[in-house]
Formats: sequence, structure tokens, C-alpha cells
Amino acid sequence: MPVPIVLDTDIGDDIDDMYALYLALLHPELELRAVTTAHRSSQRKARFVAKALRIAGVADIPIGAGIDLSVSRQVLGQTDPDPGEMGSHLQWVADTDPEASRVFPRATNVILEQLDRTEEPISLVCIGACSNLADAISQATPEQRSKIRSVALMSGEPTRPIAEYNVVCDPEAADYVYSCGLPVFMGTYDVTRQLALTMDEVERRLGPAGSAVANALLECTRLWGPHRGRKSGPVLYDLVPLFWLIDPLLVETRQSTIRVELRGNLTRGMTIRTSGEGHVLESTGLDCLALTEMAFATILGEL
Repeated sequence: MPVPIVLDTDIGDDIDDMYALYLALLHPELELRAVTTAHRSSQRKARFVAKALRIAGVADIPIGAGIDLSVSRQVLGQTDPDPGEMGSHLQWVADTDPEASRVFPRATNVILEQLDRTEEPISLVCIGACSNLADAISQATPEQRSKIRSVALMSGEPTRPIAEYNVVCDPEAADYVYSCGLPVFMGTYDVTRQLALTMDEVERRLGPAGSAVANALLECTRLWGPHRGRKSGPVLYDLVPLFWLIDPLLVETRQSTIRVELRGNLTRGMTIRTSGEGHVLESTGLDCLALTEMAFATILGEL
């Protein structure tokens, strides 16, 4: 049976979230039950999700818009929900699109409603800040919590002193999710960044396909391209938690206990591996070529 999932995403910041959305939607081993958005302009991001699903011919998947900025960011004075450095591909949703005026319900409510409705355990997949997941898990009743099969994250890097982006967006939420007692998969930065593409490779793979999904991905990748910084093309960090759900053997892991540094002025947001084995499965390696081929085969309908 396919694994039922709720996908929580900061789609629109980096382009890999869009690839992850289509992998979650189209892979036969996954059943996408709902999508929620987080971290800066979540309503705008939810509209992007709605258009991406419409282009793929899907109209009945619930979408929620979540926490724009964590309390910790607001305390630090980072209160602008839509700074100019966001990914330019959000402009893909035009004023004339039917999604442009939609208003979406609260992400936490969407997640909890899915837990209420399901007859089988659901995996919560978070490929952005953990704000929505922490909020939903902390509010879940014992019955709702019992229906969470696992939590699969693209998050953190415990092997060297860096503050990974998804963690530093809401360190308190990430620390809560790591230590909440649920089974957690952690796709780490150094492992997931190995899934790197060039812009030429994207053009070569998606250009001739001609499908609505391939055309949408290609258009948005081109819009994102001028803002990719030092990247040669998309880096598919966010697909790794989905690959682990498709088949845990696709990703090498180790059992770890992970916490987040919350107090240090220079170390806030760093992920720390503490002593002893815990309930976090930390990624340690993967077959980049095989997973890249699987991603494109899924997206292009060749799987």
C-alpha cells in the first residue's frame, strides 16, 4: 500500500520544493493527502501549490497556509513576511490565475483534520521550517498522535558547525520535533546536497518531455535560475525524505539523538548529535545517480 503523507513545505524559497511536490504527488508508493506551507508569505506559497496541483490535474487535495514567522524570529526583529530575496518563481502565479485570490485554512488545522480522518497511520513530511509540524504535534490528542507513523525531515547537519537553513528558520520548533518521541528521519544537509543538477541537465531532461508537469517545472526552474547564487542548478535536498518513505533502503542511516542549540549567540540553530542512540534516523549516504533517475522517471511518468 502507498504511504499516506502530509507534505509541509516552504515552496517558493528554493526550487527543490516544487520537484518534491511532484514526486510526492506522482510516485506510486506515496499517497499525498494534504499540503501545508510555512515560513514567510504562506498564503502566497499555498496559491503556488494550488496552481502546481491544478496543472497536474489534481483539485481535491487539501491545502493549508501556516506560520509565516516563528516567535523567535519576531523577537529578533525579523518581522517582514515577504523580503525581496524570496525565489522569483513565485511570480508563476499570475493575477489572472484562479488561485490568485484564494485564501487557505490554517495549516495546523489541516494536519490535525487529516489525522482525524485517516484509518491508517500518516507520515508527516517537512521540507522547510518545522513550525507547522511542531504546532500540530504539540496540539494533537493522544488518538491523533497515535496515527503519526513517522516524521520525515530535510533538516540539520550534525557533522560540522553550521546552522542549516530549515532549522535556523525556527530552531525551537526543530528541537521540539527532534525530541518529541516520534520516529524521525533526518535528511541532513551534507547528504541531501549531493543531489545536485545543472541547468543544462534540467533543460535536457524536461525540455523534450512536453507534459504539463514537465513544462511547469521547467518554467519555474528558469524563473528561479537567475537567483540560484553559486549553485549550478537545482539541488534536490527536499526529495530525500520522500525517497526514505518510498524505500528506507534507498538512504543509508544511523540511529542518533539530535538536539538544537538554542542559546548561543554564534551557534544558535546548529544541530548537535548527543551521546547514545535515539529515535532519530540520521542520513549518512545515498546513491545520487539512482535517486536522480527515479525522480525524473516519476516526474515524467516513466516509472
